[in-house]
Amino acid sequence: MHILKWFSILILALFITLTATIGYVLLVLDPNDFKKPAIDWFHQNYDLSLEIQNFNWQFFPNIGITTDQLEIKTLKGERLASIESAKFAVSTLPLLQQSIQISQVTIIKPTITYHSDANGNSEWGKLLTPTPTTSTNDKPSLSTDPTQQALPFKITAQQLTLKDGTLTYKDAQKNINYEIKDLFFQADNVALNHAFPIKLKAKVFDSKSLALSINSTSKLMLKLEQNQYQLNPLNLTLSLLNVPGLNKPQTANIQLNTELDLNKETLSIPKMQLTLAGINTDLSLKATQILSKPSFKAQISSSTSNLQHTLYDLAGLKLPKLNDPQILKQLQITTKAQGNTQQLTLEGLNLIIDDSHLQGSVKVMLADTTLTGSLSLNTIDLDRYLPENEENRTPSKTVEQTMPQQPIANTTLIPAQALHDLNANLSIQADKIIYQSIPMHNIALTMTADQGLIQLKSLQLKTLEGNIQGQGYLDVRKQIPRLEFSSRAENLQLHPLLLGLLQQDIATGTLSFSTQFTTEGNSFDHWIKSLIGQSQLDLNNGTLKGTNLTQIAHQSFTQFNPLINALLPKDYKEKVPPAFQKDTEIRSLLAKLKIENGQITTEQLTADLGKAKSNGKAKLDLATQTLDLNLNLKLDESISNPTIAQLSWPIGCKLNTESLFSCKLNSQPVKKQLEKMLESKTKKKLEAKLQEKLKNELGLKPKQNDTKQTIKDQEDQIKNSIEQKLKHKFEDFF
Repeated sequence: MHILKWFSILILALFITLTATIGYVLLVLDPNDFKKPAIDWFHQNYDLSLEIQNFNWQFFPNIGITTDQLEIKTLKGERLASIESAKFAVSTLPLLQQSIQISQVTIIKPTITYHSDANGNSEWGKLLTPTPTTSTNDKPSLSTDPTQQALPFKITAQQLTLKDGTLTYKDAQKNINYEIKDLFFQADNVALNHAFPIKLKAKVFDSKSLALSINSTSKLMLKLEQNQYQLNPLNLTLSLLNVPGLNKPQTANIQLNTELDLNKETLSIPKMQLTLAGINTDLSLKATQILSKPSFKAQISSSTSNLQHTLYDLAGLKLPKLNDPQILKQLQITTKAQGNTQQLTLEGLNLIIDDSHLQGSVKVMLADTTLTGSLSLNTIDLDRYLPENEENRTPSKTVEQTMPQQPIANTTLIPAQALHDLNANLSIQADKIIYQSIPMHNIALTMTADQGLIQLKSLQLKTLEGNIQGQGYLDVRKQIPRLEFSSRAENLQLHPLLLGLLQQDIATGTLSFSTQFTTEGNSFDHWIKSLIGQSQLDLNNGTLKGTNLTQIAHQSFTQFNPLINALLPKDYKEKVPPAFQKDTEIRSLLAKLKIENGQITTEQLTADLGKAKSNGKAKLDLATQTLDLNLNLKLDESISNPTIAQLSWPIGCKLNTESLFSCKLNSQPVKKQLEKMLESKTKKKLEAKLQEKLKNELGLKPKQNDTKQTIKDQEDQIKNSIEQKLKHKFEDFF
């Protein structure tokens, strides 16, 4: 009973003391007495206005203080930050044990507004400017000495809550405008050196349009004395809504562990996983000297099992029906990245698309965005990635056009501004590339880019059993881009080249050529119209398939039979072969070409066709993709005779837009040649007979003593008489 009595007295004394303390605080201490000193101190240190409406005490169930309104404004009255209401409460009994146990911190509707003008200046600079100190050390001390870092109280918190927060960010210089609304943050059972759960939710708006929503949970470890912080694990869900460039809403899920040590200036992310639109990405990262000279090393791996769906989901890019429906399924990229504030390097870069494998390394200098690298490709069949042939394409009612279509001729081909900012030095090699059924092997090129001048230093490749070399440049430094290119090819097989480009079996042979051209513009149409250059080609041991030019000439013999029979000797036996091959032999062909304003014309064209010789002219219109070829054939005596071999057989050939090649004889010039030859032959025969006859009739037999003038006068008289008689005879003949 004695002990119980003293215990009751003690409890009563504590109650009376606590009641007296509360009464004293309520009657004597008014929290609003602290308003004016706080406002004056804030104004003196930051040259800003601080407004506090009311402070109120709270004693049940815990000791605390609340405020109804708090605002930070500029001297012009512009609001930088505000809180509608806030509550701060601590548990009473832990205070007796020198322990601060925060039972509740609640902030309702906090708002922060960050505005910067066209010069990048903001009133927030005043708040972010550190208060002057007497310390001579520019860098904050991160020492782990317990005498400097240990806190006098053990601090814990049952719950920290922030509700309905709003953050507004406007940058007039960069024309950026973002707003975060419905911001919610909550941390439970907060303690130092002890992991505790946190939650974060928010909605991000871009120009008043909801762009994305954020929902994350994590466990946070705070080791303030050691300046160490951990998030293990962090689960983050981003609902991407009206994000610019995104075709439709997507959800990004991120899971990671992170460790931050400010004393050692290290940041570590042992593993991060990201999933978005069918893309799975894994990342590990280690960063050092993050407060002084940041640098990092990372490993990245990303893949998708259906690239076509990913492209449509992310960018709205719906590809047309392709030649191979099985392509663009697999995409995988892995690399090791390292860098700092000066450069970024990708080593061991591996990119796999379907059956193609690209490897190499890339280095980017961040100061001037200079790109250097070396890449190698095993093989790629570009034909598989081309749209399906028109004749094999069937109309589909489900095809969606995501952008207005425009003619290819007027499509902008060169991203001039992007290339103007590009600085690069690249070397690229490829084992095999197939385009238009034409295989190209051992491809090697080097290129540089410097402030809008992109130079192809060298290009080498093997194709069609021959070699091609080239070089050139693209200049986008002026308003109109300019392109120059020169190349030389040796011993290419013509047949697969034409078969791949024209899909027509037209000709065979071994082709060598050299060409040089320049052009200007930024569309296919402008390129064609301003194309200027020259070329020379040499074709050997070839054939023109499906057409025999000598047969075209021989088939017209019957058309001119009356004239031909009149020219040939009476005992002549026709040497026309009973049949020709269906193709034209081309032993050699040499052409010098002129390229101007989208047309390629010949300055010289000669050919040895075996049983015939040829020269002629040609014109290829690149805009309409049509060819006009005019040849003059001289048939060999072995398939004609000396008289016929003197004739020129003009044959015109055309290649139309459907890649159909056809040739036919222009018979009118042949008829005129035959008539002229017959006229000459008949004239000589009649002239000889008439001359003899007239001499006899006129009795013109010059004597030895006749002068030269007398003889000439007699010959002129005979000549005039012959011409008159011949004129009447030819009029009767024709």
